[in-house]
Amino acid sequence: MQYFSSGNVNEPIEFARKSVFLKGYINFLQECVNSIEKCSKPVIACVYGGCLGAGIDIITACDIRFCSQNSYFSVKEIDIGLAADLGTLQRLPKVVNSNSWAREVCYTARNFLANEV
Repeated sequence: MQYFSSGNVNEPIEFARKSVFLKGYINFLQECVNSIEKCSKPVIACVYGGCLGAGIDIITACDIRFCSQNSYFSVKEIDIGLAADLGTLQRLPKVVNSNSWAREVCYTARNFLANEV
């Protein structure tokens, strides 16, 4: 019997397999972003327009960031019930030198401009 009154009985097994895959994938992405931070050469990021989600993970791992006047940023993961798990929550407070401001933009997912930082 594959189905019970609550649904597919095989679903927990599939969910577990998906979580193991997802954990491995997140670890891979974290290592990619961490490699930017660990690079022995200076890494420079240039932002033109929107920089959201993983974009913020990447630029916070860089040594230098240049932004155009029309650049805006947002940590949007909270809007879909996720945590910014590639390094934003750890690196952004250090980059902006304000833990409370970084928490506020991460908790609200509001857009912010380069000149706010």
